[in-house]
Amino acid sequence: MPSSLVINVRPHWISSAFLRVFAKPFVSVDGVEHRAQWGVPWKSVVEAGDHVVSAGVRYRGSESLMGQSPTTFIVGENHETTLIARNGLLNHTPFSITKILENKPYNDSTS
Repeated sequence: MPSSLVINVRPHWISSAFLRVFAKPFVSVDGVEHRAQWGVPWKSVVEAGDHVVSAGVRYRGSESLMGQSPTTFIVGENHETTLIARNGLLNHTPFSITKILENKPYNDSTS
């Protein structure tokens, strides 16, 4: 099992109706942007080691990605690291990203 990163982007419940209509979520891993969907886990195979992760939104008609606050996470060899990215109460509050789960490597040894 290769190492992987799973990121679930969720809006704050107060601003969720506005964001779901007017903004598209993105995740950035090591400076490369990827389109995400609200509440749908984004998943990618990554190398084991340190990765700089951020999330943000792009409003309709806007080219800049807003709300990013890059955070470094360590992905273990043969681990799946799951993160949740959630914006703050106000639209100008950056997304915070927290690790919620890291699956242990599969042990294929026989007794």
